Amino acid sequence: MKNCVVLVILLFSAHVLSQTVTLFGQSFLITTTQINLNSSSLTGSIQATIASLQLLALLRLDDNSLVGTIPTEMGTMQTLTELRLNSNQIIGTIPSQFLELTNLNQLFLNNNQLSGSIYTNIGALSNMRLFSVHTNQLSQTIPPNFSNMHSLEYLWLFDNDFTGTIPTELGLLSSLIELRVEMAYSLSGTIPIEITNLPNINFFYSFSNSLGGTIPTQIGKMNLLTTLYANF
Repeated sequence: MKNCVVLVILLFSAHVLSQTVTLFGQSFLITTTQINLNSSSLTGSIQATIASLQLLALLRLDDNSLVGTIPTEMGTMQTLTELRLNSNQIIGTIPSQFLELTNLNQLFLNNNQLSGSIYTNIGALSNMRLFSVHTNQLSQTIPPNFSNMHSLEYLWLFDNDFTGTIPTELGLLSSLIELRVEMAYSLSGTIPIEITNLPNINFFYSFSNSLGGTIPTQIGKMNLLTTLYANF
């Protein structure tokens, strides 16, 4: 009897391991961990069935001609560490379900037609190292909660429709190397003096917006800063 049970388990496991998901005319085992289809002339929309790939760690669909919205089901793909959907023609909002992707450390959504806002609790993605949403149509304010991304090195928010001010809390991002908030034409206020506390920042871009005031003199003490591009 025990041998029969073992055989059933083995047959079931073999069946599961052989299951496939069809995406963009290609079949992938549900145990697939990496998909790289960047610059592959893909068209159409991202299918919700992609969420069946529950072991996927890397997904690159960038630099194609994808349209439609981002499936909310992708929020269940909790093994994802790198997601690249940039340089397509994707519309709609960033799904709130993405806040469940807590293993993500690289997120590229830039160069699309995304609208809406960045969620106020975006800091739930605490393992993030690179967050790129530039060149979209995102609006409202930049969430102070970014400060919970303690490993964040690159924050690219430029060329959107953000309003409000640059959050002073960004000065807590001690790992930050590059901060880009330029071409957010309605961004107002001043450059927060807290930005000068960033010990590792190399690049800071804040031109073509509605910032006023003066550049904090403490910026001169930022030893690793190599590029500052700001105008008022």
